[in-house]
Amino acid sequence: MKTCPSCDKKFFADNEEFCDEDGSKLIIFNSNAGVNVDNITKNDVLKGETTVDIDKNLTTGENLKANSEFKPARITLKTGGSLTGKFFDLTSSSSVVGRFNSSTGPIDIDVSGLSGAEHISRKHAKFTFERGKWFISDMGSTNGVFIKRNGAAEFSPRLVEPAELSNGDEVSLGNMVFLFAI
Repeated sequence: MKTCPSCDKKFFADNEEFCDEDGSKLIIFNSNAGVNVDNITKNDVLKGETTVDIDKNLTTGENLKANSEFKPARITLKTGGSLTGKFFDLTSSSSVVGRFNSSTGPIDIDVSGLSGAEHISRKHAKFTFERGKWFISDMGSTNGVFIKRNGAAEFSPRLVEPAELSNGDEVSLGNMVFLFAI
């Protein structure tokens, strides 16, 4: 997995080279690297020659800080109140859920072809990991985003601002329901 040494909040797939937020060259995070991060300089990172061990505390300056607290999550589709075998792993700090459309390009989590996808906007919702917590926000969808907290009987009103997610919460996108798990 890669991250941007400048904006510090974005995690990227291994095949990406530059940050889509600020254009910085990405650095590789490898939990098996065994690199002493105290000896890494900003120039090493910006040249793209450094692999950083995410299991260590990075103390090499503000621009080199990484979110070592990142916790991948998963959303699993529910149908008729039961879990299905269809799931999506949230392995980056920002993932947009929606339907692929050739005019808007690829989507992080494409629900096209799943039952209920006809009620999902092209860019429906965004899962974001910040400050050690997962959040979900509505991206201006037609049919809304709703949360049923773990143990609650009903879904919340439609989201109008980002909401923190906890393990076991259910997320409704349109009429599709997903179980959120960390």
